[in-house]
Amino acid sequence: MLMNQGEDNTDKTKKITGISVCICTYRRPIKLKYLLEHLVDQISDLEIKAEIIIVDNDYQQSAKDVVEKIGNKILYKYLCEPIKNISLARNKAVRTAQYDFIALIDDDEYPSSDWLKNFISFYKLYPCHGVLGPVRPIFETEPPAWISESSLFQRPEFKSGTRLKPEHMRTGNAFIMKELFYLDDNPFDPNLGLTGGEDVDFFRRMFRRGYKFLWCNEAEVYEFIPSTRMSLNYQLSRALSRGLAQSRMRPVNYISLAKSCLALGSYLIILPFSALFGISRFNTYLIRLFDHIGKILGYLKLNPIKNRPE
Repeated sequence: MLMNQGEDNTDKTKKITGISVCICTYRRPIKLKYLLEHLVDQISDLEIKAEIIIVDNDYQQSAKDVVEKIGNKILYKYLCEPIKNISLARNKAVRTAQYDFIALIDDDEYPSSDWLKNFISFYKLYPCHGVLGPVRPIFETEPPAWISESSLFQRPEFKSGTRLKPEHMRTGNAFIMKELFYLDDNPFDPNLGLTGGEDVDFFRRMFRRGYKFLWCNEAEVYEFIPSTRMSLNYQLSRALSRGLAQSRMRPVNYISLAKSCLALGSYLIILPFSALFGISRFNTYLIRLFDHIGKILGYLKLNPIKNRPE
């Protein structure tokens, strides 16, 4: 089943006989409830078998009451992963799934009304090993002007059918053949479960093996953005965590380290002058600076962040 880098194995794709929707959650019962309500309605209308797998990463099982209110409306499984580590929760979810395709969505998101149907229809037209779709922001409060101007929460989107590169892949909205999660003992690396980047790491390994992932722009989901994520402090912490994760996913690379050191020096010089062009430009460059600081710390095996920003 393993493939050489660059090999395309699209002919080994298969017919969809069932879907397991996997959700990992951590202390977001209200948003989880909203997500489940949207899922139950559309799963009930599917012509194939489906289930929902919920893995609660809170040892206090704060999601249990919400999940149990699903009742008998749909097949579901509730599990708890008591160790706070998103990789452990993701691994438990995908290994519990019984059907041959897995749909992934985050607990602070909710799907469009035809989310799963659009994934299914797209896959029938464009055989591949996985399909990803857009995640569009829903701001819970009016964002500061610098957030709107910098487009920090606007993720790249592509024309449907576009073949994706690893840097475009994440698990916030994905539809993937289950067998890909059985190629490694840990499809999601527990060493990245606290800093982040475990999903990017998974897709990079699949990409190196030659698996094909396409984009479906019609299978959209929406992500709630709370006011806490719109602060500069949060964005700097996230950038630092992101840089740490990116460097930890790769072997020590002195060329990349040198590039980040040069970028660090450049941004330190640019920052004072960028303020002349407004707070949005200044904050954008400051966030990029922290990205490179995170990469440098990661290459040096230093980790000042114990948990990634929620």
